[in-house]
Amino acid sequence: MVKFHAPGRPKRWKEKMFHELEKCVTYRIEGNQLEDRSQDRMWLVRHLELTRQIILEDLRVVKHLCSPCFPPSYKIFEYFVKTYKDSLSIHLQNMICDELEHNEIISLLTWLTEYIGPNLMAHHELNIDVKLLEPLLPPREVETLQQQYLKTLHANIQKWINNTLDTDIKEWYREVPPEADKESYLHTSLPVIVFQMIEQNMQVAAQISKDLTTKVLLLCVEVLQEFIEFYRSSIRTYKDKHMQDRSQPRHYFQYMVAVINGFQQFEDFTRQLERRHLNQPPGEGSTTVFQSLMDAFDCLAGEW
Repeated sequence: MVKFHAPGRPKRWKEKMFHELEKCVTYRIEGNQLEDRSQDRMWLVRHLELTRQIILEDLRVVKHLCSPCFPPSYKIFEYFVKTYKDSLSIHLQNMICDELEHNEIISLLTWLTEYIGPNLMAHHELNIDVKLLEPLLPPREVETLQQQYLKTLHANIQKWINNTLDTDIKEWYREVPPEADKESYLHTSLPVIVFQMIEQNMQVAAQISKDLTTKVLLLCVEVLQEFIEFYRSSIRTYKDKHMQDRSQPRHYFQYMVAVINGFQQFEDFTRQLERRHLNQPPGEGSTTVFQSLMDAFDCLAGEW
C-alpha cells in the first residue's frame, strides 16, 4: 500500500518557530549597538551594559511568563539561555575580528567575568548553574585577547615609568632641596608614583580574572627589573656631572640622599605588592622573583 502524503506537509511549525525565535535573539543582541568607536570612545562599555540588561530582562520574562505557555519537553528557558549565549558569542567574535583597542579589550575581558556573575547569568531569579554553561568565547580567543592586553600594558607601563623618571630627574637639578617626610627623611615622589601606577593596573586585572592578575603582577616585576637599569644609568650620569663641577647641581648631596632613601621605599612597596596580590601571610618569605627584585634594589642602593 502506498502511503498518502498530504500536500504541503509536514509544515514543520515547531522548527519554524525556533528559527524565528533565534532571529529575534540575534536582533536583540546586534540591534542594541547604537554607536561605534568613531562616535564615542566608550561605545563598547555602553553596548555591553545594554546587552547585559536586555539579556537579563528577556531571560526573566521567559522564565516567569513564557515557560508556562510551552510544553515542558520544549525546555524553552534552556533553549533561550543557549540561544542567547550562541548569538552573543558570534557577535563578540565578530567585534574581535575588527581589532579592538586596548581599553576595549579591558572592557570585554571584564565583561566576560560579569557575564557569569550575579548581575547576569548567576542572577538569583534565573537560578542557572553557571558551572554548566559553555564558555562565551573559546579559550584560545580569550588567551589571544589577554596576550594583546599584556603586550600593550607592558609598553604603557614602561612609557609611564620612564616619563615619571624623567620628571624626577629634572627635580634633582632644582634650586630647592628635596622634601622631607614626617621623620625628617629626605625623599622624592618617584617610588610612590611608580607603585601607584602599578597598583591601578593590578586593580583592573583583578576585576578580570585571578589568572590575568598573576600575569600582570609578573609583568610589573619584569618592567621594574628593566627600570632599575635605566635608574642606575640616570644616577651615574647625575654623579658624573657633579664630579665635573662640584658646585653643581646645587643640592646634589641632598638629592642623592633622597634617591638612596627611595630604594628602601621601593623594597617596601615591592613586598606589599607581593603580599597583597599573592595573598602571602605576614612573616612568610618572598617568592624567588620578588626576592630577586628586592635584592636588585638593595644592590643598587649599595652602589652609591
